[in-house]
Amino acid sequence: MKKQSIRLLSLVALFVSSSLSNQTSVAFHFMQIEQVIGGVNGDTTAQAIQLRMREDGQTSIGSASLRTVDATGANEVLLVNLDNMGEPLANGTAGDRVLITTPNFANYTDIPLVSDFTMVPIPVSYLAAGQVTFDNSGGTVTYWSLSWGGTGFTGLTTGATSNDVDGEFGPAFGGPLPSNSLSALLFQGAAGDKSTTNFDDYAVTPGAATFFNNIGTAFSLGVPFDESADFDEDDDVDGEDFLIWQRGAGGPGGLSQGDANNNGTVDAVDLDIWETQYGTAPIQPGDFDGNGEVNGFDFLLWQRDPSIGSLADWEANYGTVATLSASSAAVPEPTTSALAIAALCLAMSRWRAF
Repeated sequence: MKKQSIRLLSLVALFVSSSLSNQTSVAFHFMQIEQVIGGVNGDTTAQAIQLRMREDGQTSIGSASLRTVDATGANEVLLVNLDNMGEPLANGTAGDRVLITTPNFANYTDIPLVSDFTMVPIPVSYLAAGQVTFDNSGGTVTYWSLSWGGTGFTGLTTGATSNDVDGEFGPAFGGPLPSNSLSALLFQGAAGDKSTTNFDDYAVTPGAATFFNNIGTAFSLGVPFDESADFDEDDDVDGEDFLIWQRGAGGPGGLSQGDANNNGTVDAVDLDIWETQYGTAPIQPGDFDGNGEVNGFDFLLWQRDPSIGSLADWEANYGTVATLSASSAAVPEPTTSALAIAALCLAMSRWRAF
């Protein structure tokens, strides 16, 4: 009798565990496509999709995927299969996010990027009019649909009613998917909201977009985190910055110590960044293409996408060319032997640490 009771309790426990697991997997379908960007300042290899949870209990991802189609709803591309059943997400309550990016998106975030999943890019030809869907793993059920391009998108806009009352996510957002600035397409509702229509629910962010991963870290678009070899912050990268790196080599991080990539350690990677940036001057306000000159090409970029920057900056600096400060000319570039000595100092500092 005792053995039968133990066996019965074991079966009940197994059933409950299995039920909870299935509920968690299903619950992950209560999700918004909160934010999407098709490129950063024209670099269409730098893309991101941010999901946001509408309900609690969604740490285990199973049977889900992100897909994209062209303006006609055809030529489907699988962007990513979302499956981490063996390693649950850290957070799974309403309002928590899941960040999916292409590898090159990391080139444009203000701090080192830590995304939750990696995706392949949305094809460039889909950016004027297209669609991204949050589906089951086989792509046979759509839980959330985001279309853009207005009447230029002629594909289906329907899906399940789990995140939209009538299952109709259309009509499409009126414009293209942002790709030529720092702005993204953002869902305007609250975390618990269902979809009404893409046309009403989405808007382009007024400035640089900020994305969040599952643990809540914010990644703002702008100057890449690793473009920071100006250790003395005097607006140029010169020999004085090398001396700062040399003094800080092997020690803890911080920009003022020579930590160019902000990873907490002053090392050879920071020296490589300094070498790459040596002789560079800051980007002038109004220099929207970052080529060191404020000219008519920058105006054309602003004309196509006013969110890229301020027209007043362009007008104030038109015709100027970025130049190095006098201090940079006064400090010569370290020779190869000096760099070799610096590397030796770094190695010795590491040896002393052990």
